[in-house]
Parts: sequence; C-alpha cells; structure tokens
Amino acid sequence: MSAQLQPIETVGGLIDELFLLREQRRKLAATDKNLRDQYSELEARLIAALDLQETTQARGRSATATLNEEELATVVDWHLVHEFIRSQNAFHLLQRRINSAAWREAAAERGEPIPGTTVFKRRTIALRRI
Repeated sequence: MSAQLQPIETVGGLIDELFLLREQRRKLAATDKNLRDQYSELEARLIAALDLQETTQARGRSATATLNEEELATVVDWHLVHEFIRSQNAFHLLQRRINSAAWREAAAERGEPIPGTTVFKRRTIALRRI
C-alpha cells in the first residue's frame, strides 16, 4: 500500500490563505463594531429609562437588567499621583507594563536597553492587497 502524497505548501499559497482569513476577520470586525455601537446606544437608553423610573432593576420576557455603578479613577495631575505613590510606597496603584514606543526611544538614546528590561521581538506578517 503506498502512502498518499500530501501537496507541498508554497509560500505564495500560505500568503493567499492568510490574506483570505484576514479579509474574513475584517468583515466580522466591521459587523462586530456595528453591533457594539448598537449595544452601547441601547444600553444608554435603558440606563436613562431606569433613571427616569428611579429603579436599578427591571425585567423583560427574556432577561433581567440590573444597573451597576463602579467608581473608576481619572488622573487629572500625574505629578501629584506620582508624588503620592512614591511617598506612600503605593506602587500597586500602577499597572505593570512599559510603554513600548517610549522604551524604544529611550533605549535608542542610551544605545542599550533600559536597566531591568530585556528585548522581546514579536514577529508578525504584514499583508497588502495586490
């Protein structure tokens, strides 16, 4: 019994397949953006209706909606925030990530990576329609 031969993948074939998948994802993303916009608009209308009725919970035939509120911080003076963090040793208030563009710029100026960091090269493929 002879083994069935598998077709050889070509670089061009892989590029074309990747391009088709990207186009499908773009169409889905456009649909998703439209649905997210509709959802946000309808959610705002529901919040206004709940406020008008002075309630935080209501139900329809298929679901119950509960209005939740959460306090989120907005920084108006980064200098004061940084001062507080340093004086109180409250570094847990910051997210643990570095701005890649600023890091690249500072590392280029120094001629070497910033102390405590290392380089990670993310490799991706850029596609263009022909």
